Amino acid sequence: MEYNIALIKGDGIGPEISDETVKILEIIGKLYNHRFNIKEVIGAGEAVDKYGEPLPKKSLKICLQSDAIIIGNIGGKKWDSVSMDKKPVKSILDLRKALNVSSNLRPITINKNLMEFSPLKDSIISKGIDILVVRDLLGSVICGEKKYELGSYGREASDLEYYNEKIIKKSGKIAFDLALKRRSKVACIDKSNVLSSSRLWKEIIKEESINYPKVTLTNHLVDAAAMEVISSPHLFDVIVT
Repeated sequence: MEYNIALIKGDGIGPEISDETVKILEIIGKLYNHRFNIKEVIGAGEAVDKYGEPLPKKSLKICLQSDAIIIGNIGGKKWDSVSMDKKPVKSILDLRKALNVSSNLRPITINKNLMEFSPLKDSIISKGIDILVVRDLLGSVICGEKKYELGSYGREASDLEYYNEKIIKKSGKIAFDLALKRRSKVACIDKSNVLSSSRLWKEIIKEESINYPKVTLTNHLVDAAAMEVISSPHLFDVIVT
């Protein structure tokens, strides 16, 4: 198989990590008879320095024409003083929007050979840890309307926490579909005792669960979940949040 991959090396230690990633892909290609055509494009901090924007149109076009995109670590103190629309992290937000990427999949596992380095007790990790977090990327304060301005009491700022049924259903469906391939359990984590957006989140996830009778859904307030995921990680399978 032949694949075209766009590469944004990133900032700080990003290029170092990206270079090693490419080496691994080259070995995989030789082992399994694949060909990876890596095309480096300018983005993140490097693009801010050279062009004044985190993701130039030319770079975005190459990314959209590729089969996959590799992005190294981005950002750093060097760009702390630039405006939000010029920060390196904006390159990732722009890519997510252009690609309609709705969820970030974050696995949490324990390697038996590395258990001695875990800060958790043996009595906890001996039961195993295999969690997949499905984190929504379309809603929340990250993608909502942002304000930073002068008001009656001086400088003021706000970030709109926004969700709708379509956004929540998409993350819910991904979580339930993945659970069917694992241990058929989904934990919905939110702040529905305080936030209206979380109440909607909880309602829509519950409605979506009706389409998955083989999957067990549990609800957790984020405060309690922060403790539960440390004290009893073996009880969690897929987390949607």
